[in-house]
Amino acid sequence: MPRYPKAVVRVNLDGPDGNIFHIIGITVNGLEEAGADDNETQAFIGQIVSQGSYEEALDIVGQWVTFIKEG
Repeated sequence: MPRYPKAVVRVNLDGPDGNIFHIIGITVNGLEEAGADDNETQAFIGQIVSQGSYEEALDIVGQWVTFIKEG
């Protein structure tokens, strides 16, 4: 279960919204709406940027929010 299960991020991975920087942005917005503070959002970003691949980064998103992959 993600840390913030009420934060739902839905992304079409086949389109331009599948860009990791877009995904980071909408995930941070979702985290903030779900009550995450700046320390939490910075921890999320730190985990994402330390990943070695796109798939690993997507796995991190799923650890933080309800992540629905489309496309």
